[in-house]
Amino acid sequence: MRYLATGDNGGDPQLDVLLSKYVGVDLPQARAVADQQIQQCDANLSQQEAAQASAAASASAKASQAAVEAQASAQAFQDKAVHLAVEQKACGTIGGNVRENLFGDLCVSSNGGSTTDGSHTSCGYAQIGFLQDGTLDSAEIANIKSGYPGCFP
Repeated sequence: MRYLATGDNGGDPQLDVLLSKYVGVDLPQARAVADQQIQQCDANLSQQEAAQASAAASASAKASQAAVEAQASAQAFQDKAVHLAVEQKACGTIGGNVRENLFGDLCVSSNGGSTTDGSHTSCGYAQIGFLQDGTLDSAEIANIKSGYPGCFP
């Protein structure tokens, strides 16, 4: 290997003869062929090392991104739980139940019957949307109680 890399036969001309026979050309050309092969081998090794480093960096970046996403998801879940607790407290105060909804949670009447004004409107329609902070607007509570009497105590 040292001979192939340096061309130094260490005083053994037999190495030159063997290289020339192996490559199939005279010695000066054989030396050039060996040098080209060594350069190509080095280039291939460099490419492999670069590919491995790139793959390792990509895997590390993906793992970091997954950890960030997992943390964000956990935080969002925790935030939703806190928000839901605020909604449940506000809704429970007026005798309702929280109905989670894709477009915004609602406080719905827990009374399974009808309004007490004689219209026999189902209390299932008595619902109030929450404010951004999870509370209920007092004017909206008064409005829904007047429109659906007896549905929210």
